Amino acid sequence: MRLKKNTNDTFFHPYEVSFCGYPKSGKTTLINNLSEKLNSEFDIGNFKDIKDSELLQIDIQMEMTDKDILFIESDHNSLFPKFVLISKGENYDKIIDHIDKEEITNIIGIISEEP
Repeated sequence: MRLKKNTNDTFFHPYEVSFCGYPKSGKTTLINNLSEKLNSEFDIGNFKDIKDSELLQIDIQMEMTDKDILFIESDHNSLFPKFVLISKGENYDKIIDHIDKEEITNIIGIISEEP
């Protein structure tokens, strides 16, 4: 499997990708499943984005520079390149509205239960 390297200079890890979405959208489950599937080929690191402590977040990222891939569970406002998870239910229209208004940045893909 070949990976596309993240060339954004604001990140510490070249293969760093985040997943954002409202609660219960499947972020943690997806990260766990991806980690499990890819673990035989790659050394996977993952953590939850820490909104209130940028310094702690930087420390965590720097400690994981030896990992092959870094998965981050983040919020919509993070600067990380991200997949947005959209689940059916009350938050579906809200997240679509955020995307339409370009309030979510650095989107590299959308994962949805809806077509």
